[in-house]
Amino acid sequence: MGVRYARIGDRIRGRDTVYLIVDFIGEGGMAQVFKAVETDSGLNVAVKIMKRENYESADTYRREFVVLRGLMHPYIVKLYDFIDTPEYVYVVMEYLPGGSLKERIGSDDRMKLIEDIIKVALAIDFAHANGVIHRDIKPANVLYDEGNEPRITDFGIAINMFSHTVKGRYAGTPAYMAPEQIKGEPLDPRTDIYQLGLMLYEIMTGHLPFEPDNSKEFMDWIDKGLTREPSLYEKNIPPAFDEVFIKSLSSTRENRYKRALDFAVEVVNASHRSGFSISQNVEDLFADVMARAVVNVEPEESIVYIEDEFVGVAPVIVDRIFPGSKHMKVKRPLFKTINAYVWMEPGETSYFDFEMEPSDKNKVGPIRLVKPVFDAYTSVYGLYILSKGILARINIDGTPSIFDEVAVPISKGGELFRLGDVLAILSSDELLFLDMPRFQLYHTGIYIKDLTRIVEGGEHSLAILTTRKVFWLQKGGEVRHFKGYFENVAPGNNVIALYNGEYISIMTPFDERARVKTDSWVRGIYILDKVGVLMIDYVNHLSFVDFDGNLIGEIISPFKYPIEMVRRIRGDAYLVTTKHKVALLMYDGTEFHFAGKPEPLPSGTYTVILSMYVPVGPVIVRRNRYISVLDIMGTNRYVYDIGRVPGGFTTWVKGVRTSGPYITITLTNDSVFVYNVLSWQSLWKS
Repeated sequence: MGVRYARIGDRIRGRDTVYLIVDFIGEGGMAQVFKAVETDSGLNVAVKIMKRENYESADTYRREFVVLRGLMHPYIVKLYDFIDTPEYVYVVMEYLPGGSLKERIGSDDRMKLIEDIIKVALAIDFAHANGVIHRDIKPANVLYDEGNEPRITDFGIAINMFSHTVKGRYAGTPAYMAPEQIKGEPLDPRTDIYQLGLMLYEIMTGHLPFEPDNSKEFMDWIDKGLTREPSLYEKNIPPAFDEVFIKSLSSTRENRYKRALDFAVEVVNASHRSGFSISQNVEDLFADVMARAVVNVEPEESIVYIEDEFVGVAPVIVDRIFPGSKHMKVKRPLFKTINAYVWMEPGETSYFDFEMEPSDKNKVGPIRLVKPVFDAYTSVYGLYILSKGILARINIDGTPSIFDEVAVPISKGGELFRLGDVLAILSSDELLFLDMPRFQLYHTGIYIKDLTRIVEGGEHSLAILTTRKVFWLQKGGEVRHFKGYFENVAPGNNVIALYNGEYISIMTPFDERARVKTDSWVRGIYILDKVGVLMIDYVNHLSFVDFDGNLIGEIISPFKYPIEMVRRIRGDAYLVTTKHKVALLMYDGTEFHFAGKPEPLPSGTYTVILSMYVPVGPVIVRRNRYISVLDIMGTNRYVYDIGRVPGGFTTWVKGVRTSGPYITITLTNDSVFVYNVLSWQSLWKS
């Protein structure tokens, strides 16, 4: 060991304070490092000392002080003072007693070291944003504080990319130099990203991807870089990290990540895909750069997954998603699944538009489960079949296969109703809710007794009438009840109308909004959600009132029999049906009117079900052994015969349910078929 540049007890006068040397730490190159105490505050600091006669090195430390003075980041070493005397140059910096990353390579806590690389990458990204390229990133230059947090140090050869065009030959540590440094080419931030990739490789495998002492192997590496997936020959590198290394260690800088931030987020994403647990404090470092995604899919109501996690039904907005490359999957029954890798821009909103193609398979079935089958319902999440004690969800992308089932306490029969993303399971045993995206069953503890009638309010609201109560089920599974007997109810989205024979109460989830006094017999009431209107069916006319109870219009009723169903089909147009006729009700913003005269339904029908499919709005007509579809579009009328049901003369239609373009048909032999009306092709051959 040579002569030391300071002794224990020496005092070094800084710009505004005095530093007391208390210990020797070590030496490297032409500098020695000592531990000192700032006498005014008692703060422990490190003092790097160099002889002034080495002018080039003195300029290096002066540059390091100038660079770091403008970089205040939690993972960049702090510099406090620079002292230039005739004999020595002193750089006073943060005291980091935890050793270096180099000393920790090969330790058991590999995940901690990966997180440290992420933190260093964020620090380097900050330096780049301030115009500084480090160009000597290596494990020996990552030190740890008393709290075991890393700091990137040694900015002595850093350059200002806004004011310098510096060639990189021999400026740095040869084994960690990027190809452009070895070749003496101009440098940019991607030089540091290469070095980050090398450092990550080393902590995951315990060695560099080449033998630095073998000059031929090293130069081959410089020329070619990483040419194949390292997971194929490195057992400690999961396949999810292959892309990180291939991009960051490319010999061509244009193929590398553009930002150190991109490198950091991809390391986090690769860790997630590999099953590694990233600590919350590291995740929180990315709060300011979380991405936002807007996903639009044609047709709508397709299911969207990001990294195999359900995020919603399109169109969907996903806030606070981790940025970087993501696997996005879009699914919809009877359509081809879309698998795509997309890039979520850090701190920005990314827009994605997909158009799905039909799967060329138009039907699914028959499917037989535990008998008897009580009900079946098709949604974008799959086909749900309720039978004795079981609710099954079935993939209907062309080949039926049961992939989920859940036990339900239902023994005597039940029905399925959609409430947004929740499926209500109604039976005399218990009212249950199923979260369709997650396929989780929830018990409500509500038992429906003395059921008299069920009224659907589209696919987002449901009213269950008993002799003593009305249960109001809303989108998402919210339940309210009203005591008393009511002749008619009309459920809507966040509003319900109740008729007790004297007046109509218009209720919100919180209170009674209005009362409408009735002077004659009310045959039915209906909520027109889109326009915010309650329609009242009197014997001879129809009245329209807003949700505050104000009369906004009246028209003569064109129907002899009471209205049975009202459904919005597109815009402000509604299909209105009675037992024998169907008509199109229009609203132009000021008044209501019917488009033409009511049309008779095909003869022989005994049940009419209206689909919510937009814009066609088909009426589904159920017969004894036949299914027909009546399509109403403006004043045109089209009738499509699906045909006779299979199964022989003993098989009849037991139930028909619609959701979007899907018709779910249950037969008396406990078979279930799904039909997609988008193609208008026959489900069965007559």
